[in-house]
Amino acid sequence: MFRFELTPNNAGIVFWGDTASLDKLHQCIHFIVEESPLITVKDGFMLSLAYDLRKARDGCHQAKQYQYEDRDTYQLYGVELLWPLVLLQTAILRSSK
Repeated sequence: MFRFELTPNNAGIVFWGDTASLDKLHQCIHFIVEESPLITVKDGFMLSLAYDLRKARDGCHQAKQYQYEDRDTYQLYGVELLWPLVLLQTAILRSSK
């Protein structure tokens, strides 16, 4: 499960997810970077998104408790992503088939 919120000054988004979803997205980004012929530098800029997601999953960034139907609660972990970086990283990931 993922959620998105704008940052307080609209400079980016806060990306929220549970541990399983963040872990799968982290693995997916690593797979795309390793297999893509368009990404020649396999470290640095593109893997910084995966690093931020892993740190969020580990609880090093933001965490919130949410309540589901007045009984169950679940924890989401979040990381702030700035618009220029997230837009470039998303565009590169989308074009890397």
